[in-house]
Amino acid sequence: MQIPCYTLPEVLAEKIRAVAGQRRFAVSRDLYDIHWLLQSDVAVEEVLPLLPAKFEARGVDMAALSVRQMTARRVEFEADWTRRLNYLVRDAQAVDFEAAWQTTVGVLRQLEEQSL
Repeated sequence: MQIPCYTLPEVLAEKIRAVAGQRRFAVSRDLYDIHWLLQSDVAVEEVLPLLPAKFEARGVDMAALSVRQMTARRVEFEADWTRRLNYLVRDAQAVDFEAAWQTTVGVLRQLEEQSL
């Protein structure tokens, strides 16, 4: 039996679009998911061609893919991490905010450079 679902690069593209401007409020689980998808060897090169359609589908301008804009929201993401995620994820799946933050900013920086 086959179950239709997103591929991992498709999920990563959705998460990147979410942190880059789709969501009005910071949602720390997006950082967590981005971190683990990249740790699971999802290739950023597979994501880049998916992004324009993802952004367009939600009415988000690709210019929102900005490291500067993302880093301006760090406090908001960290507060959400502490409030809504930290207590849910423990043991083997635990990752600290700083690691997830650095992974996310790093991939946004890479995408920003590749899309120029």
